[in-house]
Amino acid sequence: METYEYSWSEQFYYFSLFRALHGPDAAPNKDDESPIDDETYYTQSDLATWIREQNNCRKMFLDGKASDITPNQIKVLDQASFPWVRDSSERWDGHFRELMVFKEEHGHCNVPRKAGKLGIWVKNQRAAYHKLYDLATGGGGGNNEGDEHDNNTNNNHPNNVKKTTAVITSDQIKLLADLGFQWKIRADHTVIWNNHFENLKAFQQKHGHCRVNTKEDNILGRWICEMRSRYKQRVKGEGRIRIDDAQIALLDGIGFEWQKWSGDPEEKKRKALESRKRENENKRLKRAEEKKIRMEERAIAVRKEEAERTARKRKEKEERAEAKKERRKEAIKKRKEGDFAMRDIERKLSGKRLKRNSGVDLELSLDEITDDIENKLVAENIPVVSDVVRMAAANTW
Repeated sequence: METYEYSWSEQFYYFSLFRALHGPDAAPNKDDESPIDDETYYTQSDLATWIREQNNCRKMFLDGKASDITPNQIKVLDQASFPWVRDSSERWDGHFRELMVFKEEHGHCNVPRKAGKLGIWVKNQRAAYHKLYDLATGGGGGNNEGDEHDNNTNNNHPNNVKKTTAVITSDQIKLLADLGFQWKIRADHTVIWNNHFENLKAFQQKHGHCRVNTKEDNILGRWICEMRSRYKQRVKGEGRIRIDDAQIALLDGIGFEWQKWSGDPEEKKRKALESRKRENENKRLKRAEEKKIRMEERAIAVRKEEAERTARKRKEKEERAEAKKERRKEAIKKRKEGDFAMRDIERKLSGKRLKRNSGVDLELSLDEITDDIENKLVAENIPVVSDVVRMAAANTW
């Protein structure tokens, strides 16, 4: 079966893909034959082999031997955070460059241990230095151009010096000495002081002042109290000087307060007055807002009540108009019924009218005619309307 050979660019692509899928520090498993993704047959084992080959090619290139890797490819892999296998000298050079940057930023080479890998490396360089000169002098210390404090060497290196695996060369010692590296910390307290100062400087940059509460940072807070005490002793001329002009200038440069801050009385008074003004203004604004809300609610209620009253009046007016209309209809209806009844009564009684000049002696009274008409209407099942009946009776009479 023919095996497909991937180009350098293709394998770099799969390296970038693997890092994107599994994280920037992920390493492929050399025993894993599963594909990197579903769209390729390129496995983690293939990628692990390629990484190993690139490291070997780079080592040959740096040794001046013929190699399959080019300077441009090394640069590309560097930019991609390729997991190079570096020898001790490369690692040392890398840390030394970091120390140069630290020195440029802070003015010294005393990197705190808690600063990370660089702090641990600095500690190891001191341990390797003391181990080297312990072996060379039989434990009595050593003299060299890199050691600025040859006295009491045996009292200034860590207790675990002989247990360290770090090594250092004379060229590396010279590089560190030229940079101003301090081989012994306990010879003076400058390193410790500088570490505390750097911590205070970081606090000041973050908070804008140097008033460290011991509840927030007990060590730094106690150190600040110690610096104030030393400064006070120097001003009064009591005891030996334990804080120099350079340290005072550094602290002044970041706005250090030599007296425990309790606040300026005038400033406190001004701030209290401003606080009361703000409080009163807030209360006034709150009352105005509440009054505005009440007025708006009242206006809404008045408008609602007015609208309800208007609607109620309109409804009553419409009801009265409707009732008047009904009454008018009823009156018209009664008038028409009365006219019909009148004509009907007159028609039925037309043959029985009594006239005064008929020659008949019998004359009927109005009441008798009315009773007669009502009886006729009842006999004919016609509704009896009193006013209409009387009018008909009067006409007949």
